[in-house]
Amino acid sequence: MVALLVGAGTASAVLPRQPVLELVGDESPVLVGTKFKPSERVVLVITAGSKVMKRGVWSNAHGGFRVALPNLGSGPCTTYAIAARGPGGERAFTGLSTTGCASPGVTIPGAGS
Repeated sequence: MVALLVGAGTASAVLPRQPVLELVGDESPVLVGTKFKPSERVVLVITAGSKVMKRGVWSNAHGGFRVALPNLGSGPCTTYAIAARGPGGERAFTGLSTTGCASPGVTIPGAGS
């Protein structure tokens, strides 16, 4: 039984942490990033329509950050994408897409196919 517990602990230590982005709030959205490496610079690329904005943020000692987002627009056809990349290549994506609108979709920078 002891060998099983040691083996399980080793396996979970090897699994990589996948960074996560989450949008919180409607009126004044806040982007919350988690599971990045501690105290690293994370580059955000925000695409809203034809606008592309870049912004750097620092993760805290736990690998997280919170950042207020600029006005990304509102309405039934609002579409935007947010990509975050750490210096080690770790990436996370989030955004909002709508259907039934005449505007073209948004390409997520760095998502690549």
